Amino acid sequence: HLRTVIATGSPVAAMTSALYDEGYPLEILQFHQRPTADGIATFVQCELDGRRGWAAAMAAGGAESTVRAMIACVRRLAG
Repeated sequence: HLRTVIATGSPVAAMTSALYDEGYPLEILQFHQRPTADGIATFVQCELDGRRGWAAAMAAGGAESTVRAMIACVRRLAG
């Protein structure tokens, strides 16, 4: 469902808060970013409800790439 989030701080902090509010207390355990010819690749290892896994995402900037990787991790671990 769609949700509007109003938060101060970084986009990553806002996403963390929104996920927590929706019942997804995601914890980032490891975080790596690499520049590529197409933008920034982000790799995250996360934990959600005792399950751990890796996810990755690409975007033009670091913050967007991180948020996308977080979403990918929730999708992977919540399913």
